[in-house]
Amino acid sequence: MQNKGIVIDCDPGLDDLLALCAAAYFFPHRVKGICSTYGNTNVEQTLRNSLMALKILPQINCSIYRGAACADFSGINTKLKLNWQGYGDNDGLCGVQLTTLLEQSKVDLFKDFEAGKKSLTNLNPEIRDITELIVKLKEKKDGYDLISIAPLTDISALYRAMSNENFSIYTLGSYFNLCPVERARLSYNIKLDPNAANKVFTECPNLTITGLDIYGNWSEHDFFKLFNASTKINTVSSRLLRNSVFAYNCHKMDASALLVDSLPIFAIAHPELFTWTYGTIKVIAENYPNVDFMQFQVEEFISEIDKKTKAKVATGIDLSAFIDYWLEIICKI
Repeated sequence: MQNKGIVIDCDPGLDDLLALCAAAYFFPHRVKGICSTYGNTNVEQTLRNSLMALKILPQINCSIYRGAACADFSGINTKLKLNWQGYGDNDGLCGVQLTTLLEQSKVDLFKDFEAGKKSLTNLNPEIRDITELIVKLKEKKDGYDLISIAPLTDISALYRAMSNENFSIYTLGSYFNLCPVERARLSYNIKLDPNAANKVFTECPNLTITGLDIYGNWSEHDFFKLFNASTKINTVSSRLLRNSVFAYNCHKMDASALLVDSLPIFAIAHPELFTWTYGTIKVIAENYPNVDFMQFQVEEFISEIDKKTKAKVATGIDLSAFIDYWLEIICKI
């Protein structure tokens, strides 16, 4: 439904910033909010990175909402006393300087911020608390698509606050194809808050998951076709992409993983690119933090009516078309 708003729950992160580039290309006017949470780094830094995203992507005009600082310490997590404030590098950007993507006037603003002369709130009064987002979601009659490319802590809270089914959740999942379905490995974002994942995966009636086994089938040749094209283009997204690739390579990380977080964006923009499977999911979290699996029961003969109450899982993608769309993105954004 094209009049549905979109809220993106993220933890930028270079991968999340590239996903926002894709959102700016496919549906800029539909993005009604960005919820920034912990994950790649602490929530204060992801808020700053989200704010920077709006400065370098003027196609998106929305508020930023302050999300969770760490996982909800309910249930089994209480015993662990985890605090994700210090996770990752200092800024979640592997050394990439986002100010190099800004106009000079905007660069000066961020230099003031880095020097401690301006607070994050003063820099952008549009940063709001997640409680305001909950109110906003309840008020929109046409509903929302909620995209989660971060730990599911905030998405679980938003879901609990909704009293109707007039919304859908799109998120990242696990390796459903590369191992037995009864022991599909949990993704990083699910591991950070398995309680929230269990809530979302087992109760949300409109759930779409882009399985990370798609990333396991990346073609290195196709990815570097995109990277090589980015070296000849001078858009914000092309510079962000090539700077991110260099940074990942310096940290000995797989640069093709930079595109994974854009998969839920594509699930809305171009679902025809994916191969879809329907089934039911159970997150096994009793032994956390040693948990390494979830249960996914594929249901091959589900009627159209039953599909509305089952998880929709992407287990394949037309990679060539996916890269072609990304070539369009880096040419235009």
